[in-house]
Amino acid sequence: MERSAIKGKMKINPLVTVFMLFWAGLAAASAAMAQDAGQGNNSPSVFIEACKADIAGLCKDVQPGGGRVLQCLQQNSSSLSAGCQAKMPSSGLSAMPAK
Repeated sequence: MERSAIKGKMKINPLVTVFMLFWAGLAAASAAMAQDAGQGNNSPSVFIEACKADIAGLCKDVQPGGGRVLQCLQQNSSSLSAGCQAKMPSSGLSAMPAK
């Protein structure tokens, strides 16, 4: 009689359960960190996309590199679009002097 009650039920070793939960947690944490790293406000790709039109209009004659484009945007901060102003780096990035 006891065999028929167990029949159809799968027993999982507690160690396997702990192992599976560990890997699921690790995968979730890695995905969250990757999302934060790639889509933060200070991400260069987000910043460039938001300021593409401003760069083309205000800094079209500036040679990229050495922080010159960022410096140009900072010098023209009062003329920037709202989207570009929202994504402008507030810290961590500073314009390097033009060579």
